[in-house]
Amino acid sequence: MKTTFISFLFCLILRTVVSDFFVNIDLVQFSNGAGFLANGFPCDPFSFANQQCNIKLKICVESINSASGIGTCSTGAYLDLGQVTTSNNSIAFTTNTWYGAWLNPYPIRLSDATFEGLQVKLIAQHVALTDYLLIDQFVWQIRDNSKSGNSSLSHTRDDAPDPTFLSLAWNAGSDIPAGGTTPGSPTGPPPPGDCYDIYQTSATDGPYTITLSDGTSVPVICDITGGGWTVIQSRADTTDFNKTFSEYENYFGTTSTSYWLGLKNMNTMTKSKQYSLKIDLCCGSSSKSETYTSFTIGDSSMKYTLTVNNGTGAAQDGLNKVAYSLIDNGAKFSTGDQWNNALFPIAGCTVYSGFGGWWFGSCQNNLNGKVYDPSAYAANTCQLTAPPNGPGLTWDSDALSNKARMKIIPTNGLPSFVDPELEQQQLAAFCSS
Repeated sequence: MKTTFISFLFCLILRTVVSDFFVNIDLVQFSNGAGFLANGFPCDPFSFANQQCNIKLKICVESINSASGIGTCSTGAYLDLGQVTTSNNSIAFTTNTWYGAWLNPYPIRLSDATFEGLQVKLIAQHVALTDYLLIDQFVWQIRDNSKSGNSSLSHTRDDAPDPTFLSLAWNAGSDIPAGGTTPGSPTGPPPPGDCYDIYQTSATDGPYTITLSDGTSVPVICDITGGGWTVIQSRADTTDFNKTFSEYENYFGTTSTSYWLGLKNMNTMTKSKQYSLKIDLCCGSSSKSETYTSFTIGDSSMKYTLTVNNGTGAAQDGLNKVAYSLIDNGAKFSTGDQWNNALFPIAGCTVYSGFGGWWFGSCQNNLNGKVYDPSAYAANTCQLTAPPNGPGLTWDSDALSNKARMKIIPTNGLPSFVDPELEQQQLAAFCSS
């Protein structure tokens, strides 16, 4: 079974009985990203051979007003789910199934005068023979009294290179339903939320429509050959990317040429699952890539801050390229009409030079820069001579690409054994198109 991302999804059905709330919790998925322990070491010393974690889980759900710490559970003892994976960094739960002491979904009664939210506690461990090694533990307060909604948590660990991830949705209904059903839930499979969902049933690269967790449907290009990547930005021709900040917040372009998924949509996707990012750069038919196993985009209040870990690949780690003690990782998104980098004035940002929008931290990258007519690029090097509208597509301080794309995949779906020849053929097809 192909799994997708670092997350739990909870469907919560609430009702008042005297002064109690019954909470029916349907666990859907949990993931440990690339498979690290809390101390930063891999779960398995043979992780290079695709040996992954043996995940054991304990969970407690209690009132948002509970003052107890991680060591206790005010609604009783932690519920021990036992070992839920064997050499797998994530678990996709099924309904009407026992996991240790947990029958999914599981009803819990909370005693409060009014419902104000939930406190979820999780302890995740790796089973190593007779030892239990800590993966993560946290207390998450969901302070929301809405009848329905969704939320997510990307929990950063001090010593591990990537976070664990938890996603949930709740829906206020009537009584707790029998047989693990949820009132008002749709019948049939949900629409695909990304290209990794489509990858489960399709072997064809190309345009598809995905439906995000907020109900927004958007057209995208799916890199199925590479394992199910969703292309969130494609620079394949001279489509104008010199847009305002508000335009960059939304989808523009077309999958038949070039497009931008939109900052709002990127935030929606990366707050509902943990994703990895891959940058593909082209010069003619040649290509190189860079992969970041953790990628999130903040919301509008954060000016869509970019957060990644360290990159690996032949393209070099541009997002962590240091210039004047600044990097793009952790930077806010900026355009000419809304410059959000107080430490690097717009006049000094040569990769911008009046064109495009990017997370201009170090001002060493701009994959939304100007794409010129093919005749403007030198053969084999893609060097531009005296470009009138900025240096073009810039990465790691070099403007040596005439095409580029950004694509994401749920981190726990990050391909381990994709056929490199087929993947290179697929990338060459994009570069040569």
